[in-house]
Amino acid sequence: MSEQISLPGKTILCVDDDRVSLRLLREILKPMGYKVLTAIDGKECLDLIELIRPDLILLDIRMPRVNGIEALEQLKKQGHETIPVILLTADSEPESIKKGYANGCASYITKPYNPQHIRNTVNYLIGEINNAEREKIELKL
Repeated sequence: MSEQISLPGKTILCVDDDRVSLRLLREILKPMGYKVLTAIDGKECLDLIELIRPDLILLDIRMPRVNGIEALEQLKKQGHETIPVILLTADSEPESIKKGYANGCASYITKPYNPQHIRNTVNYLIGEINNAEREKIELKL
């Protein structure tokens, strides 16, 4: 494994084969002060992880080459289980949700999503939020 680059500030890797979805996520996250990197499938995600360690990954499930569940399994096998992963997908099947959590995802959000839900979840997982603010966010979800 090659040495990973650590970027200053917090970095989020968004993985989706839909470029419109990637653009929307960038528009939601950049104003929050996060650096946003993108990958178009699980394979590209896994390749990028070898170079740059993000603070969080937003990962679609239904993608070509390597899908989100397979990428999540590989991340875990490669020792990246400490990186929180939010599965962000149109797949609302109970079996997929179960697989996502069984493989270590921190959260599972279905499309279409509310942008504020994304902001709250990201801030909850990697933002500078105190416990009182976390409780308020949880009540809104």
